[in-house]
Amino acid sequence: MLIARDNIFLNQTFADKQSIFRFLAHHAVAQGWAESAAQIEADLWEREKQYSTGFENQIAIPHAKTANVSRLG
Repeated sequence: MLIARDNIFLNQTFADKQSIFRFLAHHAVAQGWAESAAQIEADLWEREKQYSTGFENQIAIPHAKTANVSRLG
């Protein structure tokens, strides 16, 4: 599956990882993929505890397996 351009966020400025996860969680709800931004954010944090989803040079692909997504985007 290719990532739609609307779901690639370049040149964004975030204060911290929490801000990034919150942004992504709210985007998922706004797109109709999930109902609870808070739950998606919690799922991202749970995944991050296992292993960081960030790469070098300020690139990251936060992701998580979750039952809280109702449809793929």
